[in-house]
Amino acid sequence: MTNLKLANQNPWYVLMTLYGEQKADAIDEGVLNKNRRAWNAWAGQALSEEEIAELKINSSIDTHELSGWATLGNEIEARFAEEYRRRNPARDELPGLPSPKASIDLNNLLFQCDLVLDKWVFPEKVDFQTSKFRSQFAPLRSVFLARTNFLKAEFEQEALFFGSQFQADVDFSNVDFRSFANFGQTKFFQGASYRQACFHDRVFFGRADFRKSASFNLSVFQGYSNFSEAQFGSSKLQFGVSTSFVDCQFEKPTIFREAKFFVEYPDFSGAMLHDKTVFTPHPDYWPERPKGNKKGEKQKDLRRIRAKEACAQIRHVLSRQGLPDDEHFFFRREMSFSAISGEWWSRLPYIFYGLVSDYGNSIEKPLKLLLTTVVAPSGVFTAYLQTLEGSYNYLEALHWVPAGLGMSFSNTFKFLGLQRLHFADAFEAAGTAIHAIAGVQTVLGFVFLFFLGLGLRQRFRLR
Repeated sequence: MTNLKLANQNPWYVLMTLYGEQKADAIDEGVLNKNRRAWNAWAGQALSEEEIAELKINSSIDTHELSGWATLGNEIEARFAEEYRRRNPARDELPGLPSPKASIDLNNLLFQCDLVLDKWVFPEKVDFQTSKFRSQFAPLRSVFLARTNFLKAEFEQEALFFGSQFQADVDFSNVDFRSFANFGQTKFFQGASYRQACFHDRVFFGRADFRKSASFNLSVFQGYSNFSEAQFGSSKLQFGVSTSFVDCQFEKPTIFREAKFFVEYPDFSGAMLHDKTVFTPHPDYWPERPKGNKKGEKQKDLRRIRAKEACAQIRHVLSRQGLPDDEHFFFRREMSFSAISGEWWSRLPYIFYGLVSDYGNSIEKPLKLLLTTVVAPSGVFTAYLQTLEGSYNYLEALHWVPAGLGMSFSNTFKFLGLQRLHFADAFEAAGTAIHAIAGVQTVLGFVFLFFLGLGLRQRFRLR
């Protein structure tokens, strides 16, 4: 970042600070308000009535200021010429007032004073590429209507974007945040890129709203990171939204408490998550499975594999924290993606595992299957025992029901030895069909009893 120009040489910066720059010792509210009113009056020239009406509904902007050019225009033009000449006395040729319909070029500048831009409107593309901020930069509750570029910018002091809106793509790639960065309640209506950004201090994304894709690939978080109650994607979207933390490095605990992922699971491939990372294990905050589109099954399968890997990685983090319930939530999600990924024959064990025991979490499912295994064939054994004693009277059948249930129970739980103790003679006289049914019961009884044990172990945390 060499050959930076002083911000006061830039006409847009002079317009932004028309009534004075902010000093480090205190913020002058009067100067802030005058600068904002002048800027918004200038910016409002580029906005349609529909855009102004939408800002009135969906932002904190005082839309009356956007219609102020008729009364403030002459004063702004005269003061701009005066201020630019005062700040650049050595310059012979003075630039005209920038057009509100042109891109706002603030790249490769050195900002030495605090820049507080509370409730400002940026009507066109804004470019801060490679600029350096030595003091606080705070576009609080501001609205960026077009593409915004901070590529390779450097923030030495606090960067406060709290409550701002980016209605087009925004690029924070390779940005160096050397102090606290606050993106709380910021809304990103299009793509947001923080690729290879470095957060040296704390960063806050609490309640941030990423409507489209968000990329943090290769970024480094050296301080505490907070994404609590952030939203990624939208319930209105079916596909095309990704949240990527590929190859990220989290050196301190990160909080994703109640962060909601609508469309796809975050991609943590190659990321180094801190052992104390917090996730919320509740289905309300995670998609059931990646939504499909018309691009083919291979792409859907790839998304499922990525979701499975994300669940596995989160599960490992929670395992190191000793949180068995939280860990098992993501284990079940991991298994459910295995049940819908790959070839059909490789999915069968996972499908069976889910159906029989909810991946080792359910007591009710295997218990019901055990009862069914005992009760369903008991009618066959009741009839068999009745005919074995030479009784063909249907009115006496009810007297044989307990014996039929007992025989069925002894088959299902053969390891108890009840079959040999009470029904040895009956089995010696039995035909192939009775032996086959009993054999199937014994196998199913062992399988369902095993899954019942898994459910009990998970429920009571027996290790």
